[in-house]
Amino acid sequence: MQADTLQLIEKSSFTSDSPAEALKFLKAGIENGKIKVREIENFTTYKGPTISQVLNNVYGADPQPIIDTLVRFYQNWMTKQYVVKTEAVEEIYATLMLCWKRKAIGMIRGDFGKGKTKSVHSFCSEYEFARFVQLNSSTNTVSILNRIADAIGINSFAGSKEDKLQQIIRQLKRKPLMLIIDEADELNPRTLAILRDVHGDGEYCSVVLIVTHRFDKLIARPELGYLRSRINIKREIRETSFVEAKKIIDFWSHKLKKSDMEKAYAWSMKQYSLRSLVALMNRAYDIAQMNNQKSIDSDCIDEAYSWIVD
Repeated sequence: MQADTLQLIEKSSFTSDSPAEALKFLKAGIENGKIKVREIENFTTYKGPTISQVLNNVYGADPQPIIDTLVRFYQNWMTKQYVVKTEAVEEIYATLMLCWKRKAIGMIRGDFGKGKTKSVHSFCSEYEFARFVQLNSSTNTVSILNRIADAIGINSFAGSKEDKLQQIIRQLKRKPLMLIIDEADELNPRTLAILRDVHGDGEYCSVVLIVTHRFDKLIARPELGYLRSRINIKREIRETSFVEAKKIIDFWSHKLKKSDMEKAYAWSMKQYSLRSLVALMNRAYDIAQMNNQKSIDSDCIDEAYSWIVD
């Protein structure tokens, strides 16, 4: 298995990749045989020569509509290749779809490492109405409005905070969408409260908060009472089963016994769930490579624990 494949397995936020990154990946995938031009043709309806011209930046007309479609193919391809549809993923999908149909404010809660982010990006890659809103630790009321604007395709975005809010609302009324806010428990109360204003009365959009149990203390704040009362779809994410975890382990070339995999599964569930399992398998693969082995064996994974555990 090549190093780039390992990175793709570990990657959770592929729907946030820039169009340039997606096109670069597709071009390389065609050149190394990992992606077939026919796959792209069937998904996009564009023919091979046109696809080649866009990927090589020599297309004569406006390439943006084709680029948008190629980016959608990239996201869809990543989902099919590197997302295991566990029961937890299926439950996240079902909850997101229900929130969309009801135009509700929803909450999906689960501990770190259970695959929430990857599941959400997978959903966004399959459904055009779902938009992932990228946050960071310094996100405030103005920056979250900017990030929502980016997610829903507002190109010219200026004015006061109220002006920006109204631009977002007008855009969502013209084209209803679902806004998925990952790691919403990182937001401060004032920033979180503005999502209620974006949602309005649920006539034109859905807002879904992806959180951990830390969110319970935050949403209990008195100033968030109105938002709390509007969250009417809530789901707790279940743990991944061993059978499902084995499908993830099988992404790597290995010669592990069932007892090895059961031990890896039990350990990862006590740590950070799927995130820890992926980290463990990546380290075991590194050890196999250093030993000039093509596959992970029992010795490799036993040694890998010492690389990531004190």
